[in-house]
Amino acid sequence: MAKSTMNTRETIVNKTLNILQEYPDGLHFNDLLRKIGENRSTVNKTIKEMVKDKIITSRKSKHHKQGRIYSLDAAYQQYLKNGKMLDKFGNFVQLLLHKLEFALETGVFKSTEGAKQAVSSFSNKFSDLLSDIYLITDQLSEPFPIKYKNMFFHRAHDIVRYKLVLYKKILEKNHFEEVGLRFKSRSHSFDDLGSNSAFIYWIKTTDKFPHAQALNMIEMVNNGVEISYSSKWKSSLNKREKV
Repeated sequence: MAKSTMNTRETIVNKTLNILQEYPDGLHFNDLLRKIGENRSTVNKTIKEMVKDKIITSRKSKHHKQGRIYSLDAAYQQYLKNGKMLDKFGNFVQLLLHKLEFALETGVFKSTEGAKQAVSSFSNKFSDLLSDIYLITDQLSEPFPIKYKNMFFHRAHDIVRYKLVLYKKILEKNHFEEVGLRFKSRSHSFDDLGSNSAFIYWIKTTDKFPHAQALNMIEMVNNGVEISYSSKWKSSLNKREKV
């Protein structure tokens, strides 16, 4: 398949998914075609492939004998919801990385040795959070067929890879070598990384984090977080009050 054709198909797929998210009851093909704004033949072929892949569903129209209505497949709708949960946890981990960045850049630590110890401690906790991303992904993808499981883990891998790149950049920027990551504790608190109120001001004024308006997420950073799994292996985030 030519590169331009692949790009066109990807564009149609993305437009179709975005449009149908806004129309839970579905759209007739002609309405969908008009909103997508691409070649009719290519759109028709791509949509048929999406129906075959069970990403969208097709049903007969009650008002048009030859017409069909297209909507998101129920499994894909649930995938989107679960994917947002995974993204939210990824944003939480990113916010923690920015708190480390804040502590290093604003001179929270009184000595180089103190900073080294804090980075080492943070790195151990950070590694656990990365492993939690995969644990959460495993649980969120559990009821889905293999195609969706692969999509979940591809998404998780992208999240983890980006956080590792950001982690490395923060250390290099502040002249620290990358610390080996180990996997152990499941409870994390980051109170040793400076004033919480100063951190909130810094995160907003430096525009480091596009979701800084989510104050409940910032509170979770300030209060600590526990990752817990129920007997049914459903993951959850619980705020832990400081003693």
